[in-house]
Amino acid sequence: MQDLVELTPQIKLQLGMRADRFFNRAEEVGEATARGQQSTFSPRVGLVWQPLERTSFFADWSRSHAPNVGHSGSNVTYDAEVAEQFEIGVKQDLIKDRLSANLALFSLNRNHILTTDPTDPLLQVLTGKQRSQGVELDIAGNITPQWKAIVTYAYTLAKVTSDTTYPVGDLLSNVPRHSASLWAVYQLQPIPGLQFGAGVYYVGSREATLPNTFKLASYLRTDAMASYQQGHWKTQLNIFNLFNRKYYTGVFGRDFRLRADAQSSLDRASHRFL
Repeated sequence: MQDLVELTPQIKLQLGMRADRFFNRAEEVGEATARGQQSTFSPRVGLVWQPLERTSFFADWSRSHAPNVGHSGSNVTYDAEVAEQFEIGVKQDLIKDRLSANLALFSLNRNHILTTDPTDPLLQVLTGKQRSQGVELDIAGNITPQWKAIVTYAYTLAKVTSDTTYPVGDLLSNVPRHSASLWAVYQLQPIPGLQFGAGVYYVGSREATLPNTFKLASYLRTDAMASYQQGHWKTQLNIFNLFNRKYYTGVFGRDFRLRADAQSSLDRASHRFL
């Protein structure tokens, strides 16, 4: 449930509540050895203050839950992970109806993360905690009526704050401190409905594993697209990694070895267009 309330012409309040019910069951040789269930409520409160026509300040607080599914010799089920996020920021229209900027500071704390029981390596306990803090900047708008662009930058510091396995203070894997992107789309006037777009995406160096042992190198990827729309129908061609650059998106464990996951050519990474 969610509702937006206008307290005054300059102040708006957003209230939300999500209810979840989790069911967990532990099995051994096909037989249930433990069962658990949990009901959670995830509230959200947001406030927007618009003192000027082109300026808005906002604040948002929310709490969320995610089910914990772990393998353990304890034959118990686990309560859900709890995350709490707080965000404040400002949105400014740099050029009315053409160009706007959004600056936000955020802090996200995750609690009840499964980690190894220090008294028994076969058991797990809900003592893990992690924190992500940072700043995001987005500038988007129309350079001309036919030319739209968006520039983004993010600085993120994500680290372990409590754990029985990983060192406190270690950075979370595959979370770059610096990331940025530039994307532009141009609408051809002579042919209505035809547009072309291109963009570059930068991902800075980041830790590959927990505990931190080595880093993945930064990379710069270029994508492109072309689309044509006629009436209610739209056809779009996406080209990922236009210049066939080799880069690493993360690592995964297999047979007690770590392998780097490399992508090149037409990679299938998720992508968001204007």
